Amino acid sequence: ASAQGLLLQSTNASGHGMALTFANSAYSGGYDLARIVGRAETTGGYIDFFTANTSKTLTSRMVIDHNGNVGIGTNSPDFQLEVEANTTSYVKMLSIKNIHATGIPLIAVGDDMGADDGCAILGYDNSNNVAWLGVNGASIGTGLHVKKSGNVGIGTTAPDYPVDIKTSTTEPS
Repeated sequence: ASAQGLLLQSTNASGHGMALTFANSAYSGGYDLARIVGRAETTGGYIDFFTANTSKTLTSRMVIDHNGNVGIGTNSPDFQLEVEANTTSYVKMLSIKNIHATGIPLIAVGDDMGADDGCAILGYDNSNNVAWLGVNGASIGTGLHVKKSGNVGIGTTAPDYPVDIKTSTTEPS
């Protein structure tokens, strides 16, 4: 049984696939705004997403290859997600936000977010304006904290010194 819906099919054996193009014929003489192209490779198919720049030239922005790897800024991603820029200047390549005043956006790296020791966590504590690095299962007050001033704290969310280590005891650390 075949699925119901829109089918774009090519009989061209040269590897060129079908495209879905978004165009505007009424704006500035008309031009293609964006395009989604499905193509064949020797190893399988891939999808390429294009958008028009200010010169009205379509440029590839994102690719999903035959392995399911997603490339942004690259047409040949080697990883599940690869973001690439070609610039000599500082560039923000990823932004993860929680705009709530007391929110803590987190990035988890590891095998199991639900386990007490399954991953490392990098976050930003909006309440204290501090970057945080810890291990899943630890509270936000534990781990390594870095303030904008450069002060580093271990066991404190508000380091007052270049290196500030706090313990749960009253003895100096």
